[in-house]
Amino acid sequence: MAAGYAWMLGRQRYSGQGMITLRNWYLTPVGRLLESVERHALERRMDALSGAALLQLGGFGSVPRLPANTARQWLIEPLEEGSADCRSLFEQLPFQSNSIDIVVLVHALEYSEEPQTVLREAERVLAPDGTLLMLGFNPWSSWGVTRAWRGHPNADGPWRGHYLSSGRARDWMGLLGLEVETVDYLYFRPPWNNWKAQERLQPLERFGALCLPWFSGVYLTTARKRVAGVTPLRPHWQKQRRLVGRGLAQPTSRNY
Repeated sequence: MAAGYAWMLGRQRYSGQGMITLRNWYLTPVGRLLESVERHALERRMDALSGAALLQLGGFGSVPRLPANTARQWLIEPLEEGSADCRSLFEQLPFQSNSIDIVVLVHALEYSEEPQTVLREAERVLAPDGTLLMLGFNPWSSWGVTRAWRGHPNADGPWRGHYLSSGRARDWMGLLGLEVETVDYLYFRPPWNNWKAQERLQPLERFGALCLPWFSGVYLTTARKRVAGVTPLRPHWQKQRRLVGRGLAQPTSRNY
């Protein structure tokens, strides 16, 4: 029991510290620029979606939560944060299976020691025909080169995370029955923390998107949960769900 609790605290500390450094980094000049691009891409994809419940793993800088038109929305962080609805391991989400319409991963896989488990949990809680939106740093970019050069366990922001290529993410999603619909390639400028340099390099955004999309610093993958022969039934949140704490569902487990 004690060993399991210590393991859980260790995982929370590892993921939580990484996510906190990323949120602090979003307040830097280049971090603000990237956050603006990521938010715009997410909101554009979310405008075309419908659903009653949204779950967001990981937050942004000064305003961590994404705007959503869903009836219910939760922001989960590994460590206690004022803006989060609860503290939870991304590898053990306190939600019932097949209960969330939209799941958003804000670089959640990069800061986990078990990224495949995080993805499995996201798929578990996602309702049939639900949508997964995942932001990831591209290892085959100037950001990936910078991470290889500057990255270490105590690095700040993006340089602490473990990058996952969009191709590898697609493979993992396919194994879980998630069908990738689109991949948006975002931010082609190098991660130089200088406003003037970023402004001068603005033309790279158009050139990269047209000619070298696979060299973007970040990608946004949109995938849908397909379940053969299943008609999606959305839970009636206010009548049928049993909630605990601050609007969280009674935890459940699932064997793999």
